[in-house]
Amino acid sequence: MKLAQLVERKRSSGRGSIYSIQPYASVREVVRLLCEHHVGALLVVDDAQEVRGIVTERDVLNMIHTRSSNLEDVRVEEIMTRKVAIAESEDTIQHALQVMSEEGIRHLPVGDDNGIVAVLSITDLLHALYNQDEICIRHMGDMFSGSHGLKVF
Repeated sequence: MKLAQLVERKRSSGRGSIYSIQPYASVREVVRLLCEHHVGALLVVDDAQEVRGIVTERDVLNMIHTRSSNLEDVRVEEIMTRKVAIAESEDTIQHALQVMSEEGIRHLPVGDDNGIVAVLSITDLLHALYNQDEICIRHMGDMFSGSHGLKVF
């Protein structure tokens, strides 16, 4: 399945919004937006709406763990990831998962000729794979549990 199909499914379910924040915003604002929108990542965009990075729940937790700073005193640009991996809408789910694994990330922006069209989480991708291959997964589970008459020695 292509990411474009997954993006369309996500949009049609009402979960396709892209949330962003500016680099000079506070980490407290990051936490507020993440909680308000029930997402794990925000794109960091400048005044011209160009992507400058991504900030995630993990970035916030790492900041809290390594600093004793007040959330109001730390700016997004201090904790964001600047090198943003961006998938193309014509990439496959498998390719996106490979990129996420190689980069050690859990959120992947997806772009096309019009710019960023979605931010997909690893959960989005795994759910899509599961739904796509549900029958195959069930059969594999049956094989491993022995319900297909296979004997495990």
